[in-house]
Amino acid sequence: MYQYKRKDILFNSFSNISEFYNYISKTPKRPSADNSSEENGRGFSGTESLEEAYNLLLSGDEDLYKKYKGLEKLSIEKILGNVINRPKQKNDVVGFQANVPQYLLGLPTNMINQEPKKTSQKVLNIVLSIGVSAYVSKQEIENVGNLYIQVLDLLEKAGYRVNLYTLHAVDTYHNEDIYCIVRIKTDREPFNIKKSIFPIMHPSYLRRVGFRYNEVCEIDNISNDFTQSGYGRPITDKKELRDKLNKILKIDFIVWRFQQDFANAGVEKATKKILKELKEDYGIDVLGEEV
Repeated sequence: MYQYKRKDILFNSFSNISEFYNYISKTPKRPSADNSSEENGRGFSGTESLEEAYNLLLSGDEDLYKKYKGLEKLSIEKILGNVINRPKQKNDVVGFQANVPQYLLGLPTNMINQEPKKTSQKVLNIVLSIGVSAYVSKQEIENVGNLYIQVLDLLEKAGYRVNLYTLHAVDTYHNEDIYCIVRIKTDREPFNIKKSIFPIMHPSYLRRVGFRYNEVCEIDNISNDFTQSGYGRPITDKKELRDKLNKILKIDFIVWRFQQDFANAGVEKATKKILKELKEDYGIDVLGEEV
């Protein structure tokens, strides 16, 4: 764990799920903290208890994965088209088939060969800002998670490698912001949807696991604990989040929020919006060359 602490911010960074779990499960809860991580009901959090959420965090959520497979799916082939499905051919000195006209002209490039598929191999650092207000429903969280899972799968199929993180950022109302960032996967491993689905798509990752972090982290204002006032306000401004992450971790992140306007949009429409944002805001053109 890496910790950055100043009078106006507490920032904890965890290299993987296991390190994060060890911290929140073994650090004593502040005596002044509320107990929402354990008291919230299934209607709000999607689980019966904090222990159930811990088990899903560590072992994966088979039921949620089955539900995900039944949700609206993006046609990756339709979106990417020629980028991944139709290998190009060229005239070459070697190949799998003779080009008779080239041969009759005496040209050395008289064979038809297949061009290697061009992939960017660019490493993307993507952070999912999971903070949402209390009025955001479980279904909205799942809808956005479903979308992001499919876009992440699309990016890897298009040749990008992804370091994936979750971020829980809270304004405590007491001149101290709380940041918790957890790496879910590295660019060296393929995107395993079944393994990653709980932190990306389950409301309990925020409303039990994230709340537990709020209850155990080292805040300064113990006498006026922010968890006694609704657990603070989620920080959702993307520029603010990017600037803070870049300043502390020296990493240029792509920030995707959960509290946004396409939670109930169709997958294909929302995906095109994300791809447009990647191109305009980050210079990443998934459907062609980088701009």
